[in-house]
Amino acid sequence: MDYWFWCTDHMTFGSQLFSSYTSSPKVQYITVVDGSDTNVVGYGNIDLQPSFKLNNVLHIPKLSYNLIFIHELTW
Repeated sequence: MDYWFWCTDHMTFGSQLFSSYTSSPKVQYITVVDGSDTNVVGYGNIDLQPSFKLNNVLHIPKLSYNLIFIHELTW
């Protein structure tokens, strides 16, 4: 079965992926697919390739998958 996930920002659970990182200055939460809330602990940039960078990626340790917001890539 294929799974499709909708998101409003780039998100990752992997802190080691960030090339630059800022801890979240205030408590922020997102609602995940099961309806529960989980906190955003920081944000930053991730270099996927030398010429392909994701900016303002949310760091959410409790996620099970890395998520890319396609609409943001097309702007």
